[in-house]
Amino acid sequence: MAYSPSPIPGISFTNPTLSKTRRLSSSHYSISKKPRAMAKEVYFNHDGSATKKLQTGVDKVAELIGVTLGPKGRNVVLQNKYGPPKIVNDGETVLKQIELEDPLENVGVKLVRQAGAKTNDLAGDGCTTSIVLAHGLITEGVKVRLIF
Repeated sequence: MAYSPSPIPGISFTNPTLSKTRRLSSSHYSISKKPRAMAKEVYFNHDGSATKKLQTGVDKVAELIGVTLGPKGRNVVLQNKYGPPKIVNDGETVLKQIELEDPLENVGVKLVRQAGAKTNDLAGDGCTTSIVLAHGLITEGVKVRLIF
């Protein structure tokens, strides 16, 4: 008997490990009827306010994390809801804790967080430097975008 790895309804096959023939039916398949995740809010940038808020979020992150850059980088105090405050001078640790109240500013934080995380994954370090560079790129890109 031949073994057919494709589970097509109505096709019989033999499993060589169990040596039993079994007929597949359509009851073995389930199709998920759950709706796909949809965006909670959609923002349009007709007047430039969405871009400005996104830029504000990026500015806040770069200002906070930029102080930890270099050999004379300063410390940042992190206060969690529970437990004692932590004093750190690592940009990656600070970046993980940043959460802003404004959703558009928080999108800017997430963009910069993604840049820092990818740099840290690939190089093992340089999270703070990539955030400062991303801030510069986004700032200049927004300036060019607002001109046109």
